[in-house]
Amino acid sequence: MGTFKTFAIYAGAVICFGGLIFAGIRMMSGRFQDAIPGLFGALFGAGVLGWGAGWIGSLTGQSM
Repeated sequence: MGTFKTFAIYAGAVICFGGLIFAGIRMMSGRFQDAIPGLFGALFGAGVLGWGAGWIGSLTGQSM
């Protein structure tokens, strides 16, 4: 199960980083309204980072 935990950490980091870059580019171009989905994507990525291993563990029934 260590592989799944590592995957959840890397996936969450990539999602969070991508969302922040997307939002940052939109904000720098002055389109703050278009940056909102990127900020929610970053929030989702942070959730995957924090709870991803627990979600995988609950789906598979194995403890991490």
